Amino acid sequence: MREVVFCLILIFSALIVQTTVMMFFIPPEYRPDLMLIVIVWCGYRLSFITGAPAAFGTGLLVDLFSGSPTGLFSTMYCLFILLLGYLDSRFHLDSIPAKAVMILGATLVTGFMVFALRRASAPVEFGAHALEWITIRSIITAGIAVPVLSFLDTAWSGYSRLVGAS
Repeated sequence: MREVVFCLILIFSALIVQTTVMMFFIPPEYRPDLMLIVIVWCGYRLSFITGAPAAFGTGLLVDLFSGSPTGLFSTMYCLFILLLGYLDSRFHLDSIPAKAVMILGATLVTGFMVFALRRASAPVEFGAHALEWITIRSIITAGIAVPVLSFLDTAWSGYSRLVGAS
């Protein structure tokens, strides 16, 4: 239960920061995907039973706020939880920079999927600007993931000490 409460606090905090506070510092097209960072952290730090529903629910929230087709981000976030969990168990990627590289790959895949669906629904030019948008946004997200993941680990330790072990 304590995992669920902490995960909900993280998701709603990241949603508020991503949709309100970040607009003052970073242009919208390059805004990092904090929700993806939180989902990746929940996937490797908390149990799968907590991480998978959190990924699905967070994806639905992102779909709602971004105007993307319903189910796009929820499906991608659930697949990322499975894939990153497999990669972590197979290659034992326990360091934060390794997690940031996995977040970089996940953000690249997300960017290309969003672009492909936009292109399928309406004519959109594919060129250097689209590739630049996807690449820069992915690098910013991976770069900000390092301090955010460290902060989340510290917050989880403090929260665990505060509410006690389960």
